[in-house]
Amino acid sequence: MSETKVIFCRHGETDWNKQRKFQGTIDIPLNDEGRTQAQAIARELKAQDLAAVWTSPLLRAHETAVEISVAAGIALRLEERLRERDLGILQGRLYRDVKQQFPKVWAAWKSFESLPPEANSESEVGVVARVESALFDIAVAHPGKTVAVVGHGGTLRSLLKHAGSVGNASMTILMVGPGQKWRLVQQDDQDHLPKPSLKLGEMWEDVELKKTFANVTPTTILLCRHGESVWNKARKFQGTIDMPLNEAGLEQARYMAEAVKGRNVVAVWSSELARARDTAATIAAAVGVSLRIDERLLERHLGNLQGASFDETRTKNPAVWAAWKSYQPLPVETGAEPDAVVAARLESALYAIAIAHPGATVAVVLHGANGRCLLKRSIGNGSITTLEVGPGRQWRMVRASEIDHLPVSLARDALKASKM
Repeated sequence: MSETKVIFCRHGETDWNKQRKFQGTIDIPLNDEGRTQAQAIARELKAQDLAAVWTSPLLRAHETAVEISVAAGIALRLEERLRERDLGILQGRLYRDVKQQFPKVWAAWKSFESLPPEANSESEVGVVARVESALFDIAVAHPGKTVAVVGHGGTLRSLLKHAGSVGNASMTILMVGPGQKWRLVQQDDQDHLPKPSLKLGEMWEDVELKKTFANVTPTTILLCRHGESVWNKARKFQGTIDMPLNEAGLEQARYMAEAVKGRNVVAVWSSELARARDTAATIAAAVGVSLRIDERLLERHLGNLQGASFDETRTKNPAVWAAWKSYQPLPVETGAEPDAVVAARLESALYAIAIAHPGATVAVVLHGANGRCLLKRSIGNGSITTLEVGPGRQWRMVRASEIDHLPVSLARDALKASKM
């Protein structure tokens, strides 16, 4: 059975989106801008040979889905499990009021953490469970087909976790199934819209920053995870221990270099560790640019996990293994560099690289544990994840864990990581 391509469309703009108010389960219709956005997304999807259009029953999603289904000439199906997250005390409140009156709730929301009990909201775990349940059933109903799903920003935030918010009338592509699994392929595609749309949780200052830099092109960062090392093959935690690439890793580096070659890369940056540096040197030689080292790209120090095997950790330290597998902060006793610190130094490097190469395309060779802290997802050896960075201190993921450039024999680890 083949994977189902799910094009997850966030509904068009509403007056409450424009006023910067939380909607949740309150049923607000599209405004004029939202209807125009819905028509734009319908035109874009008309050529996609959609097998079905599924939608949340809430008005703003349903109205968007009607435009898509009419343009595609296929029936519209309602799915209760796609409804927006119940946001408890946030619903009906302006963002600025939540920030002032419920600072802990606002801080959790802005950092994509679980909302505290005082928010009285539907749990993130519950949201993910019901949305995944719907997606898996839709995939079973349409194996190997392309399906449009119209839903909400809050549910997608919960599903994608720290990957970020998406704009009104944006498209996020998921490959779902076979079985109980899915992977993110592309996020927050707005190319079909005449201007960037509003994102859930953006304050007015965020929107004004966007307007200020409306004509400034962000920097495209190709995050290339280094090729397989001898300890990757042995399934051992490396951290800052300097392990070289193995033969498969050298091959992956060459395939990445060929994939990057045609993308007008102006610079290649890497950490100083051999497995990243040698991968980056291969890419730099292929595209004809110099290699630059930035110590902020160094792999995360994993404390007493370094040198331990995955199997040993799973058996002897189940709590540590559970935190690692679920992308939660590692227990203090591991002595690992905190994930927030890792993400902060990586972002610092990315923002500096974007300033050095505004509007250009840059390859950055990254380590696996670093990628987990930054993206809150696994990225396999030899994979390429595309980010747009800047202008200013902002970034978004455009495409995750691309592995089409790798032959199947070299893509197994990357494919497994993309489904974690």
